[in-house]
Amino acid sequence: MSSTITATAAPAGDQGQIRARLHVLVRDHANYKRWETRYRNALKLKRDDEEQKRPTPYLITPEYKGRMEGLLAQSDAWTDEIVKEIAHLVHQLQIWTEWAIAVKPLGEITIAYLEALVDLEKASDDQGRVTISKVWRFCGYGPAEDKGAFGKRKYCAPLKSQLYQWGMSLEKLGSQCESKYHAIMLGIKERYANSDREVSERSKINGAKMVAWKDARPGHRRNAAIRRAVKELLKDYVIARTALEGRIVRPPYGEEYLGRKHEGSAT
Repeated sequence: MSSTITATAAPAGDQGQIRARLHVLVRDHANYKRWETRYRNALKLKRDDEEQKRPTPYLITPEYKGRMEGLLAQSDAWTDEIVKEIAHLVHQLQIWTEWAIAVKPLGEITIAYLEALVDLEKASDDQGRVTISKVWRFCGYGPAEDKGAFGKRKYCAPLKSQLYQWGMSLEKLGSQCESKYHAIMLGIKERYANSDREVSERSKINGAKMVAWKDARPGHRRNAAIRRAVKELLKDYVIARTALEGRIVRPPYGEEYLGRKHEGSAT
């Protein structure tokens, strides 16, 4: 969701209260979206209301169908209400009025999840410098080993899901989207489609095996491209928010310890 409404930020002292309220709302929003997915799966419906092409192990009786449709409609109504409240609050945030409103494509819901769930204090080192790689890990976009064992995630699942939804929206907009993030996504897709570099790819039948990027499944390359665009968005978000809050971003490892300078990069 995006907006062209002229917004005015609330006083600095109110920003924390707005984030606290958003923390409650985005958790509810995430739950409603999960319910929606379950009800649609029960009805064998995709998001666009087309029928899913998969076998159903149970009989969908008219009574069951009616109940699921009622629950889905109620969930949709609750989601619409909460989205309006989230948008109203986000328009009062400094990060929206002074940065996000000009970033395309970026809407209120994604900003709400970031503002509500990302704690820059916890992402800081012992010198108080915000470390972007810590934010990546918290959002589920760190190294694979950060994912943890099954059922023991080391990242914020609702936030990762929302960021992936943003990435899919970015892809769906296609040529209509004049955005550096879309350019990054296209560049990664093209590079990997012609790359001989090997990557681990897992299948349900053969398990994990090494394949060249150009031979990987299109969906694998697509997810890698979305991942890169999301990480770039997160980097820009952290840099913008730290500036607004008077914090400092920790320089990248290569710059801090090896003396290498990379314009616009950060750890």
